[in-house]
Amino acid sequence: MATSNAEHLNIEAVNNAGTDFTNPLSAAIAYAMNGLFILPLYGTNDGQCGCGRSACKAAGKHPIPDLTPHGFKDATLDVSMLKHWWARYPDANIGIRTGNESGILVVDIDGQRGYDALHDALGVLPDTWHSTTGKGHHFMFRYPGHAIRSATGVIPEVDIRADGAYIVAPPSKHKNGPVYRWVVGPSAPLLECPDGLLQILTDARSTGKVHDRHVDPIEGIVEGQRNSTLFAFGRRMKCMGATSETILAAIREQNRALCQPPLDDNEVTRLAQNAFSLADNGDFVSPISLLPFRSALPSTSGGLVGNDFAPISVAELLRQADEKTNWVFQDYLPVGGLILLAAKPKMGKTTLVYHLVAHIA
Repeated sequence: MATSNAEHLNIEAVNNAGTDFTNPLSAAIAYAMNGLFILPLYGTNDGQCGCGRSACKAAGKHPIPDLTPHGFKDATLDVSMLKHWWARYPDANIGIRTGNESGILVVDIDGQRGYDALHDALGVLPDTWHSTTGKGHHFMFRYPGHAIRSATGVIPEVDIRADGAYIVAPPSKHKNGPVYRWVVGPSAPLLECPDGLLQILTDARSTGKVHDRHVDPIEGIVEGQRNSTLFAFGRRMKCMGATSETILAAIREQNRALCQPPLDDNEVTRLAQNAFSLADNGDFVSPISLLPFRSALPSTSGGLVGNDFAPISVAELLRQADEKTNWVFQDYLPVGGLILLAAKPKMGKTTLVYHLVAHIA
């Protein structure tokens, strides 16, 4: 975590070694080496987001789905992965996951009004890590050691980025042109979160003035999953008795709200028509994922009672004897089965498969 210089290379040493904090990859690596979890965000060019959507509401601020399909949850400390990401997107902006993972709590100030309000509430802000944003500031503090949910509206124009969130970090480029820059850089100490700020957050929550912030605006249905996901959604509605008009309206709304980027309306109309008109073949409509969940007694027959979903209790699961497995390659390749072989790049996956195939042949 960023709070422990014993566990991670201190970023001041990285600075002294010549880290270029104007270069996205160099900065991303330096942050990761100090325990900050990093993810790539779409960059911007002439005010347009790199995702290609002209009406993007989070230009330069949202994850690149073909690199991080789970959004900020895919943030990493792995330097080799960072090199791979920025080799594919050299101009990508930098995201830092906040909260317990990276050990930081960030005060996100969106303009002069917010800065003045925070100053009035806390007095002079401490010289902790501090960067400028498109039109405001990020003040970063040590994570306090207990769960802090991200929140909006703590005071006017002031949000808190902690658990379940991320920020855009220098030297990322804002859609309006400014570059995120350090005022007090990471070579300086990361200070403890002021008690006054935590008390403001506690008081605001108790009065219902703040809302939990869901900050990953593009965590939804990404390219490569849009057609199949929307089609399956339409088929499930068909199984539940929805009309063709209802299915089309629902798929349009899902497409608008979740697909990144959205499909064009002709494609959506075709998906809805197919979802409604295709025959109700048993091999398609019977899987649990396409059935409405209805309550049923705990199952002792694999999780189904008729066509109803029914969970298996842990006790029942533990009582079941493990099936005997016959192996082609002990613990790796079962007879008549499939395996997924996964590892980081250059770890020997292909070599292992070559040797395995040669020996079996």
